[in-house]
Amino acid sequence: MEPIQKVSAYLTQKAEVLSEEIVAEIVNRFGFEIPRQEFDAAVSMYVEFMKFLGTMIANSEDRIPKVWSNGAKETANDLPPWEGKFLI
Repeated sequence: MEPIQKVSAYLTQKAEVLSEEIVAEIVNRFGFEIPRQEFDAAVSMYVEFMKFLGTMIANSEDRIPKVWSNGAKETANDLPPWEGKFLI
């Protein structure tokens, strides 16, 4: 298996675990608390990103899926402000 394929498989297969670690580290590092619902929403967003990244690097595609390009503004507008701090 090519190295890039290994990275792709790792990101895709470990998306949930990696995403939970990323969000937990962000929350801990910056020392703020967020509701569990918001934590889960941030994890979900990172899971989708990890899967997207793994798929994109495996396929060497040069396009951004609509879920990332069209939905970015709507997603940002739907997020709570957390006193001016964002996880994304």
